[in-house]
Amino acid sequence: MHNDDALFKKIQELLAIRRFGVLATQGNVYPYPTLVAFSADDEGRHLLFCTSINTRKYQNLLAHHQASMLITSETNSPADLEKAEALTALGSCSELNKELPQAMAFINKHPYLQDFFQSPSTKVISIKVEKYILVTRFQTVMEYSFEQ
Repeated sequence: MHNDDALFKKIQELLAIRRFGVLATQGNVYPYPTLVAFSADDEGRHLLFCTSINTRKYQNLLAHHQASMLITSETNSPADLEKAEALTALGSCSELNKELPQAMAFINKHPYLQDFFQSPSTKVISIKVEKYILVTRFQTVMEYSFEQ
């Protein structure tokens, strides 16, 4: 396990640059991955996304609070095998009040989602990250865990 400043800086860079990730929730039988827009707090401890209460992902999160999110720097190029980075965040989810500054940070990153964000059926979900796993050069795996 690598809990060093360089690794955490790389994680923060990916979280700041990337706008979308693949959220995985647990369904009745299979994991359920979906593309979501996300934002992160300054410490990288919380990842936020919005979802309608009428979605499978929301229903899955009501039943199972654990989730993961995959964030990549891939460009759909063969060079990605050597250059792309894949960051997996593992944690537990809870709803966040839309009026909180953390929730408003989501809209600052994704202003084009303002109408969706304001909808009464949209909930802001926070993943409290327990661990990040960063894969670089296709096979180099590093982990960063937050102290519990």
